[in-house]
Amino acid sequence: MPLVERLRSLFDSHHIPYSLTTHRPAIRASELAWLEHMPPWEVAKCVIVFGDGRFHMLVVPADQKRQPF
Repeated sequence: MPLVERLRSLFDSHHIPYSLTTHRPAIRASELAWLEHMPPWEVAKCVIVFGDGRFHMLVVPADQKRQPF
């Protein structure tokens, strides 16, 4: 099953509101928010990480900045 369908199924099963849009490529989530005419805290960026032997998806608000280690 494609990832977008898996996400839709997950969100729908938990009654999580969302909207799906198509946009031109953007480098930063804050740029995407601007392109969509939305405040950055209403847009999320997905980060895929590998740990514990499998992939995980982290969803972070677009207005969050990377913190130095």
